Amino acid sequence: MHDLFHDLAQSIMGEECVVIVKGRLTPLSTRVHYSSLFNSGVSVDVFDFRQRFMTVLKKVESMRTFLDIGGIGPVPTNHCLQALQTSSSLLSPLKDLTHLRYLSLSCNSEASLNNSICHLPKLQILKLQHLRHLYGLPKDLTQLQDLRHIVIIECPSIVEMPPKISKLRHLRTLSIFVVGSKPGCGLAELHSLKLGGTLRIRGLENVSNEWDAKEANLKSKKDLNRLHLSWDGSANSKGNNVSAEIILEALEPPSTLKSFGMNGYEGRRLSNWMRSVVVLKDLVEVKLFNCDNCEELPPLGKLPHLKRLVVSGMRNVKWIDGETYDGVEEKAFPSLEKLSVENLPKLERLLRDEGVEMLPRLSQLTIFGVSNLKFPRLPYVEILLARSIDEVTMEGVVGNMTCLKTLDIQIINGAVVLLDQLSGLDALQDLRIK
Repeated sequence: MHDLFHDLAQSIMGEECVVIVKGRLTPLSTRVHYSSLFNSGVSVDVFDFRQRFMTVLKKVESMRTFLDIGGIGPVPTNHCLQALQTSSSLLSPLKDLTHLRYLSLSCNSEASLNNSICHLPKLQILKLQHLRHLYGLPKDLTQLQDLRHIVIIECPSIVEMPPKISKLRHLRTLSIFVVGSKPGCGLAELHSLKLGGTLRIRGLENVSNEWDAKEANLKSKKDLNRLHLSWDGSANSKGNNVSAEIILEALEPPSTLKSFGMNGYEGRRLSNWMRSVVVLKDLVEVKLFNCDNCEELPPLGKLPHLKRLVVSGMRNVKWIDGETYDGVEEKAFPSLEKLSVENLPKLERLLRDEGVEMLPRLSQLTIFGVSNLKFPRLPYVEILLARSIDEVTMEGVVGNMTCLKTLDIQIINGAVVLLDQLSGLDALQDLRIK
């Protein structure tokens, strides 16, 4: 926010809104409803500052919102607090904040969450971000019957969810669900939840049977916008022999989905729904990673709204789109703007059907590990990011991307790029060669 707008907003709010900067602690009005704490970078005795800060806060019974932006403050004990953001690892005072409706925890090093958050009967939103060592959520979290949104961002170590999460019948957002092998931790827990927004399902190698996968009932969740499916390694339970192909077939999403991603899929064939343009028609973004055994991709070129595509780590794929195009005026990838292809050693062409006009809107291309690729003519590409480029590939770039404005390339050892090779790039503004 611009300083002028900040000052204007502060003057309008008067004593109800106050910004505290570390090292500049002043008495607060008893009328304060909103307070945020910033770290100014000034060196002070943190322990002493926290002690004085808590003394000041205790006198402000009207406090409704406290945001610790600087990550230096303790958890307030104001009983009327309704919204709290903190990075403190000392969460025991939370049990006294019985009116709390919004809780955001970030950037602490704890491996587990204090069970105190399970004693917040009015909590509606729980946001967890950048808790890189957090391995799970409290098992009693399902006691919070008013909980509507569990937002989890950059918490990669989470390996289990609270059992029977389906008890949270008002839940509308669950950004990550990790499939577990214990009772009450399977995909069937998602069946009755009316989830929307983003859903990342991890640990699909732990799915115990086909029925459990079907019970996820993803197709009925019309408010889902983004779905990411991930197989992360070895199953937690012995004897799990449900094939990835069966699981994927059972996890058909709603046809209104805007973004789809998949990682670690070990099947050879894609599901029927992944080969259906009707199911995929509204997709704007697709990201496919490390599907080593796949020899084909979905009919991506026929998706009318697809703007962003990432394909990485698929060693058996020979072309990005293997569909046939019968219409004279039909174009492949009509809306695609950004394309990234990485570590596809057998990739020969973008399209199997060579006589089709393609990528009329492509403006940014990223390539890496695609030494066999025959470059098509891509006259509208303005940004090219490339790694491990040899001389032959370089000639294809220069000859087929005449509108390049930014060229960032890394040449393999021994390759030579001559300046006269770049002379045809009249629009070039930014050149980086490593």
